Amino acid sequence: MKEQESKIMLREPSNKDVNDIYYWKYEEEKQEAKKWNGPYIEEPHLTKDEFHQSFQDINKDEVPSLLVVTVDGEFMGTLNSYWVDKNTDWLEIGIVI
Repeated sequence: MKEQESKIMLREPSNKDVNDIYYWKYEEEKQEAKKWNGPYIEEPHLTKDEFHQSFQDINKDEVPSLLVVTVDGEFMGTLNSYWVDKNTDWLEIGIVI
């Protein structure tokens, strides 16, 4: 019997994805992902409206700053990027699953 392969995709976030990201970032009770952030990273708590508003200008650069990771169509996490220095093409990325 042939094992079924999963389809992994990276794509720009939809409105539903923004709701999923908000849930995992602010509402999920255990907040397991935050155990892996450095203690020096302060994150302001945004309301859902503020969070949605912050997505208005995302991905307007030639390199997207946030992509959604899906497995077989199910939200699994995000790939984030930011320019450290465009002059030297120094781009940092992070993956949150």
